[in-house]
Amino acid sequence: MADNQSQSASLGARVNALAEGQKVFAQRYTLMKIVGRTPTSLVWLAWDEKQDRDVALKFLPEMVKEDASAIATLKREIRKLTEEVKHAQLIQAYDLEQDGSLVAIVSEFVEGASVTDLREQKPNKVFAPQDLMDWMQQLCTVMVYAHGEAGVSHGDLTTANLLVNKKGVLRITGLGMAKHIADFLSRTTELPAASINLCYHSPQRMAGGPPTPLDDIYSIGTILYELLTSKPPFYTGDIQLQVQHKVAPPMVHRRKELRVIGEPISRVWEEAVAACLSKDPAQRPQTIQDLVSRLELEAAPSVEVQEAAPPPPPPSSNKPLLIAAGAIICLLGILGLVIGRGAKKTPGGPPPPPVVKVVEKQETPEEKAKRAAEKKKLADAEASAKALQTQLAKLKEDEAKRAADAAKREAEAKKVAEAEAKKRAEMEAELKKQQAELAKRKEEEERMKKAITSAKTDAERKAAEDALKKAKEAEDKAKQLEAQLADLKKKEDLRKAEEAKANSEAAKKKKEADAKMAAMIAEQAAADLKRRQLELEAKQRELAMAAKRDAEEKAKIEAARIEAERKAKEAEMARKRFSPGKPWENSVEIRFLPVGKVMMAAYEVRVADFDAFVRASRYNAGGGWRSPGFRQDESHPVVNVSWADAKAFCKWLTEKESKEGLFPADYAYRLPTDVEWSLAAALENEGAGAPAEKDGRIRGVFPWGNTWPPPAAVGNYTDRVSFDTFENTAPVGSFKSNKNGLYDLGGNVWEWCEDWSDSSQKNRVLRGGSWFGFIPGTMETSSRRYLGPEERKNDCGFRIVLDKK
Repeated sequence: MADNQSQSASLGARVNALAEGQKVFAQRYTLMKIVGRTPTSLVWLAWDEKQDRDVALKFLPEMVKEDASAIATLKREIRKLTEEVKHAQLIQAYDLEQDGSLVAIVSEFVEGASVTDLREQKPNKVFAPQDLMDWMQQLCTVMVYAHGEAGVSHGDLTTANLLVNKKGVLRITGLGMAKHIADFLSRTTELPAASINLCYHSPQRMAGGPPTPLDDIYSIGTILYELLTSKPPFYTGDIQLQVQHKVAPPMVHRRKELRVIGEPISRVWEEAVAACLSKDPAQRPQTIQDLVSRLELEAAPSVEVQEAAPPPPPPSSNKPLLIAAGAIICLLGILGLVIGRGAKKTPGGPPPPPVVKVVEKQETPEEKAKRAAEKKKLADAEASAKALQTQLAKLKEDEAKRAADAAKREAEAKKVAEAEAKKRAEMEAELKKQQAELAKRKEEEERMKKAITSAKTDAERKAAEDALKKAKEAEDKAKQLEAQLADLKKKEDLRKAEEAKANSEAAKKKKEADAKMAAMIAEQAAADLKRRQLELEAKQRELAMAAKRDAEEKAKIEAARIEAERKAKEAEMARKRFSPGKPWENSVEIRFLPVGKVMMAAYEVRVADFDAFVRASRYNAGGGWRSPGFRQDESHPVVNVSWADAKAFCKWLTEKESKEGLFPADYAYRLPTDVEWSLAAALENEGAGAPAEKDGRIRGVFPWGNTWPPPAAVGNYTDRVSFDTFENTAPVGSFKSNKNGLYDLGGNVWEWCEDWSDSSQKNRVLRGGSWFGFIPGTMETSSRRYLGPEERKNDCGFRIVLDKK
């Protein structure tokens, strides 16, 4: 298998030796943590000192340094795409860096989970089609831009290359670089050009062809197939051979094969996915718009691409992070390669609604009997129509035979008539000739008679008598010919009369046959009409029954959906409902842990939390918390807030969640007391007295232990004493928690407490040190700071507790 081949590619000793905190590429990038690994790449989250931003560094195998021209080509292509392809949902590649044997692609760092990991979180490891509608609309909208305005094919669309942030915005990695990366690696690492992500490649891409829009459409088909069945169309065995020659089973069959239960897949989606997976590109949807039409998707809504801050990590985290806690491990499929795993679901998150299984309603015995009677009635009508069609065909056959006989007789009669006419003409001509000779002979006879009378000798008399005899013979012959001609005329008249009679009888028979045929045709038409009416009535009844069943099914589905939503809401409320002494996450996703008699927030209140308070209550907290003078995002602790601001936040959150019924009415949020803060920080035996009296009472005890200076990256302090890559504040939960599971009780920001510093009641107490801390005394756990309740500083924030009033 190609995957096994790719496993043989070594990244190289120098790439494998990279470590956290190390600076690379002329000291420009500081490595922070590994966020992805494949056989041909290692991806680090890094800080770009020059551009002051997070980036992803994807280190390629060290062997690629051997092909300088390929490196130059890839670098040029990355810059070209950066300049020419602009879309908010496409993850941007910035550059390609090289330093000796180290070669890395620099790209935008995105916080999010891949759709692969989101699918893994589903109870049955599959999505319902309706869950994918919005993502598919977004994906298709981006690909319409890529194929059209940008003129670029992706070439390596996979589930790992589709990331979803907390707001549901889809981000796509690797556009246009698949072919260049594959060719690059094949030349320098001896891997085949199409050795990566075989499951998602079309037969044409598998053969090494350049990426085309039709290849992307094939990949979208494999993505849908996987998300709906839990596996790609081909996922085991000789994948390359199967992709090129085997037809994937329908998704419903694959589900049965894998024993996967999920929401029904519509015939429309089955057909659309099957079309995408066609071996012949001409049989696939020819454009993304065509695919959108086949999937019956609506136009994609506009989306806000600004990344949402993730929740803080669980207590087991032990590495510095630039993202807020929540165990979200970003998966970057940069430039066409799978490079890691996405974020895990936040523990305690809302459970998905139960799967509603709808069973099609069965026909009653009465409905079955009625349907059988209708079928018999229709069958009888069809049999009657067929019998009429047979009779009509026989009648048409007889009529054709009769017409042929009549034509034959007519031809024969015509032939006889022509012969008779010719004979008559000949006889008439002969008769005229005989009559002319007869007239001539009569004249000769008269002359002969006179000659006989006047004959003087016997010889003359005899000659005259012979001539007279011949004239009589000629006359007799003429009379005989005239009699024959009369007889022929009589026969011809008789034939004509018989022919006229025959024609009259044939016309009568034809008229009768025509009438019979017309009647038969009318009867056939009536039978056809009746059959069609029966079919129409049966279809109407069937449609009515189907509509009734559909309505009942929709009502059942709707009822089940409402019930599922009710149960899910109840489950969500039960999950969010506070239970004293047990870990709990409130409505703004702040996690609380039991510390002594109170529930204390695991981390400081974040910018996002305070922003929600200000927006909802319209509280005037000034502008300093939004612009503290340095870079922050939603996961950083809010600063430039006074003790009064913190108390207002507690009051708002108490009223909000009390109305929502998340905890009993006798509970409320507040700031921790000085004693509670010490207990949370595991600082015991401070003794009695006001906070100012206990300030620095216990020497040499720090949040990390009893040593000085502090070890690297144990908390967010100034880089003079502990290098941690954060110039100012850090996302909450970026460092190891203490034994109580609480974060940032040393460094990051000073935290307001409830107490006055002393009996003068002029200043309130703050604990914990800050990102600016560098003096050993102020970094001790017992150290305090004092400010007036209305003062705001850019290294001061707060955390809250939940306790009985």
